This record gives sequence, structure tokens and C-alpha cells, in this order.
Amino acid sequence: MEESNLLTKLFKVPKENRDESWMGPFLNAIPTAELASEDPQVLMGPDGFPYFGLYTPKPGQDFEPFSIQDLIPQLLLRNGIGVAINPSPEGVDWVFSYGDILNWHLRGAFYSATPEFQAPVSEEDTGSLITEKMPDDVLPMKAREVLRAFLKNKGVARPKAFLLTQTTETDILRSLVFNIFEEEFESTETFNTLMEQIQWFLPKHYFISRVPNTEDWLSHFSDL
Repeated sequence: MEESNLLTKLFKVPKENRDESWMGPFLNAIPTAELASEDPQVLMGPDGFPYFGLYTPKPGQDFEPFSIQDLIPQLLLRNGIGVAINPSPEGVDWVFSYGDILNWHLRGAFYSATPEFQAPVSEEDTGSLITEKMPDDVLPMKAREVLRAFLKNKGVARPKAFLLTQTTETDILRSLVFNIFEEEFESTETFNTLMEQIQWFLPKHYFISRVPNTEDWLSHFSDL
């Protein structure tokens, strides 16, 4: 209960005062903290995505304990669910997207600073461009299944992807590419909305590149 008690104290700090000195103890405590749940356990967020609701227990409360660390392999990763901490009609104390959950599964942290995931520079400046089938250490099978189901629901009949890697004299730049092309959508806004929704399923440091719908690029895609 030590972590849960610490979270209770941390959440008393106004949101505008939650700086780096607040973030460190929070991120250390939250994975293994014993938290309560309510019925229904899975809530639909205002962004349209599902979240498992977890609550800091009240003093003396009798509850079945849940921890995010235990929920990740059993429920969250398999089913495309994020986590909301202390959700209420007035707001929420913290939200972890599915991408944050995936990052914990891959790296043992909700957020990672890995600068190699960013947009490739222009081909004129490139040393080489390499495409490859999506590696498991970037997007494991369980996450691919979740994302594939989401994209099919959005009208992408056969979701495909590849990992794009560019090497220059000083950097290795990586990004994800999906077979989603702006010209196939009724508007740029609809296209951009879908691309933003895909980002919810990915760690925050991942970058999605957009390529033209040409035969040269289409030949690099593999089924997601």
C-alpha cells in the first residue's frame, strides 16, 4: 500500500504544479500501486477509446487490488485498452494511452526518449533508405492484432505496414508507415483524424511517415 498512499498524496498537488519533481515519484509508484476499480471497469473516454478505470483507495476501504503492471499482460495489451486514474465527471488525474501501455511492455517504462524515431530527412540528404517488415521489438504481434482490428473497423480492408529506416552520416532515423493514403479519403480532415487515432496505439516517441500511393512504395508493405 506504500505506493497507493504516495499516489494519494501526489494527486492532492494541483495539476498546474505537477512538474518534473512530481512526475518522477508518480511514474515510480504507479506501475505496482494497489488500486481499486469500480463497475463498469472499462470506460469509454471522450476520445472514443476504452480505458480501465483505477482509483486510489479511500482510507479503510475494502477492495480487490489491481496494479497496472499485472493488468498489462492479462488484459490491456491483448484488448487495446488504456488506463484512466481516478476518472470522474469532473475529469481524471492521469491517462495512459494504449501506446503508453505498449511502451511499458516493450521497455519497462510508459515514456521513452529515443530520438531515432523521427521523420526521415529528404532523399537528397540521405545515405540510404531501408524498408523492412515490422519487427516485434517495435510492434509485437498482440499490438498488431489490436491495431489491425481497429483499422479494419475504420474501413482499411487489408492493413499493411513497414518500418522505414534512414541512415545518414550522423543519425539513424526510424518511422512507421501504413498503407493509408490521403487521396483515398473524402477529406484531408478525415485522413488526419485517422492518423492521429493510430498514434493512440503507439508509444509517444514513434513517428508515422506518410508516403505516396505509388507502385514503388506499395511493393514494400507487408500485412500488419
